[in-house]
Amino acid sequence: EALGDAVFLASQKPKRVLDFGSGSGVLSIAASLAGVPHVDAVEVDPLAIANATANAKLNSIDDDSLHFFSTLESLNTGYDLLLANILRPVLIEFSSRLAALLAPGAGVILSGLLESDLPSVLEIYTALLNRPPQKILKKRGMGSPCVEKSQVLKK
Repeated sequence: EALGDAVFLASQKPKRVLDFGSGSGVLSIAASLAGVPHVDAVEVDPLAIANATANAKLNSIDDDSLHFFSTLESLNTGYDLLLANILRPVLIEFSSRLAALLAPGAGVILSGLLESDLPSVLEIYTALLNRPPQKILKKRGMGSPCVEKSQVLKK
């Protein structure tokens, strides 16, 4: 569902999307294919970046529209949409930096969270974005209950 929400929000025509913890690049690629002109993907694992770059090429994504980074430091502010499919400790550690990169009114999709992680992540992001979450969807599947998409927020 996070992928579907990312594609839907990308179809709302954001100009700049940040995919934090991009892994294989699936959310970045989906945003690019949905017509977002500028997507920045941040991933610390060099093997994942190599894989994501190959996946982007397989999907005929233009190098001018999708960019891969290993840190947040070189990024500029003004992202219209944040996609972050990553674990709670990382979302909390980088919360202030991620919020600072967002444009006013930016959409936020946080996914990949255990249900038990939700209260702390929502508390921090709600405080940083000055508003409560709009949506919470639970993933149903194997293992512990997870939150596939913890929230879609407007800054």
